[in-house]
Amino acid sequence: MPAANRSLHQVVENDLREKILSGEWAPDTMISSENQLSAQYNISRMTARTAITHLVGAGLLYRIPGKGTFVAAPHSVPRTPSYVCIRDQLEQQGTKIETRVLLKEERMASQKACEALNLPAGSNVFYVESIRYADDEPVYISRTSFSPRVLPNYLETEIGRKKTCDILLDNYGITTSHVTESLMSTVSTFDEAEHLNIMPGYPLLFVAETQYTQDNQPYEYNQLIFRGDKIMLSFDFVVGNQQ
Repeated sequence: MPAANRSLHQVVENDLREKILSGEWAPDTMISSENQLSAQYNISRMTARTAITHLVGAGLLYRIPGKGTFVAAPHSVPRTPSYVCIRDQLEQQGTKIETRVLLKEERMASQKACEALNLPAGSNVFYVESIRYADDEPVYISRTSFSPRVLPNYLETEIGRKKTCDILLDNYGITTSHVTESLMSTVSTFDEAEHLNIMPGYPLLFVAETQYTQDNQPYEYNQLIFRGDKIMLSFDFVVGNQQ
């Protein structure tokens, strides 16, 4: 594709992306046709089609054959995982949730996991990596390290078939007392892109959290990697009286 055309479709793509992400175009709104975009931006129909195709691939638009192209709705999560687990929030909205376990093994913990779980350097953890799907679309990757001190034989439980919170309560009598959590932006690696059905280098939201038992023992260090176009996290803070 000539550089001029590539530049034009990027201009159109960025403009449409801004309208979607800013909320100017509401979910399920039908956007202009390729012919209308061609006239509006003074571009060829092929250039308009390229811009739309990229946004469809990014999950921001979807096509209905014979009808047109529409704005996709992200899955809204009103609370971060530290308040209510994302699976529960999505299921309460009627979203079909599936989990695909990629890996579960005992392995040497990373430095971050050792620090979070209060384990000596070089300790082993129970590691579980999985992909969470919402309405058949990959939404996020979960990479979790569990403390063998607190959760012996965890790999022998019904991982992937039962919710983690149910396993903890039923098998260990554990409920979470509190969670520490941090958020940052990142971009997808080649492996993450393949798992999440996106391009390498695509913007992602990274959430790291440590969960604690009732007696304040860290038992789980979790890294969640979200597709930003599939999940929208909302925050609602109560601010105390100002003196």
